[in-house]
Amino acid sequence: MKKIKFLLLLGACCCIITSGCRAIKANKKIKAQAISQNEQAKLDMIADRYGNELLKSIQENNYELFIKNFMPEAKKRITKAQFEAKVARVKEKMGDLVSHKFLTSLDQNMLKTYVWKTNFVRSTSKGPVKVQEIFRIMVVKLDGQYYIWNFYLY
Repeated sequence: MKKIKFLLLLGACCCIITSGCRAIKANKKIKAQAISQNEQAKLDMIADRYGNELLKSIQENNYELFIKNFMPEAKKRITKAQFEAKVARVKEKMGDLVSHKFLTSLDQNMLKTYVWKTNFVRSTSKGPVKVQEIFRIMVVKLDGQYYIWNFYLY
């Protein structure tokens, strides 16, 4: 019985410690909207453009094009310095983008994820090395607009 009480107390302490304290701003709450079946074709075209622009922005090191389609809050969080550091890591690890091909999309409740296969070529002392990676963006609808909620490349 003492062990159970001790474990319950330990668990409660861990919850309190890890939850932390922070002030919560009383801003307008952001709520994602459902994407109807009628919107799918339109959203697919928009997401294709968003994905192409994001890949182009990384290849050209173009911060303004990169943040263009992100949610307003993300635009504030992603600095030009962070973007440039990410681009440098991508180019160091993968090289230059030579092509990309759309693979599929996934419906995930209020989000829709789009997935591409990307092909890069990196120069090495032993010659060019081909690198393939998955690239994905997650698109959400907020206040009638479509935004990139998140993306992943390597």
